[in-house]
Amino acid sequence: MAEAPAGGVRAAVDEFIHAFDRLEWQRFRRCFAPAVTVFFPFDTNPRRADGKAEVEAGFKRFFDEVRAKATGPSYLGLAPRGVTVRVWRDVALVTFHLDGVTGLPGTGRRTLLLERRAEQWRIVHLHASNITAPPGA
Repeated sequence: MAEAPAGGVRAAVDEFIHAFDRLEWQRFRRCFAPAVTVFFPFDTNPRRADGKAEVEAGFKRFFDEVRAKATGPSYLGLAPRGVTVRVWRDVALVTFHLDGVTGLPGTGRRTLLLERRAEQWRIVHLHASNITAPPGA
């Protein structure tokens, strides 16, 4: 199956990163599909979060914690590196790394699965993990 152009997907991911970095809650929550699932990188969320309400509850706690400790915008200093985007019709896979994110240890590894419905790309799964490695590794 041939891959499709990535422009719309990259715009959706950039919107997600921008809203997340600035803790813009309403913009951020619009990035997710109703049936989204997330593996959070937090010890307080060791299991998969299922559905928008559960996912939003996990992120809302994180937003509140960061907002209480950091000044912004930018609150998190998100600067994805090594972004890869692969698109197949109405499904896209995006991966990237994050270094030095406020409130998270080490290097972040992120995988997003997006789905296009009614010409809108929404995140249907996010897998976030962190490893202790030198920045840029």
